Amino acid sequence: MLVVGLMYDLFGRRWTMCTSTVIAALSTFLIPIVSPSIPAYQVTRCILTVSLVVALGNPFINDYVTVQSRGVATGFQTLGLLIGNLLSVSVLYTITEKLSNKIVSFALLGALQFIWTVCFMLMITEPEIMSEKEERHQNKKSCLGKLFSMIKQLYKACR
Repeated sequence: MLVVGLMYDLFGRRWTMCTSTVIAALSTFLIPIVSPSIPAYQVTRCILTVSLVVALGNPFINDYVTVQSRGVATGFQTLGLLIGNLLSVSVLYTITEKLSNKIVSFALLGALQFIWTVCFMLMITEPEIMSEKEERHQNKKSCLGKLFSMIKQLYKACR
């Protein structure tokens, strides 16, 4: 999870979230294709799980919700996740129940994830960046801040 936070800080909220959801959509699409080979299936599932960890380990509540309302926001996030899982299982099962080809059902789910990614890309805005003074103060406070500053400078140099 520590690496996920660093990814969101280095690459930005929008690109990290969208990249992870695109990888999840592609992994979902590939699962029935690679399932005859157990090692390929396991690798695809691992890639799917890692991409979902990146998507779920997001800092959006800390970025966009006031401190007093973060508990409520976390509750709504969990409730939304549960309702989304329930609806996706019930709706997708109903839609794909009569399909003889399971590749089509996974392709449908992957396509829905990809459409969601495009919508999400349009909704996310980057939070305001700390002022340079605040950033210098944060970097002086800890070794992790110094490490983060070095990685950020390296990333900027490589871009």
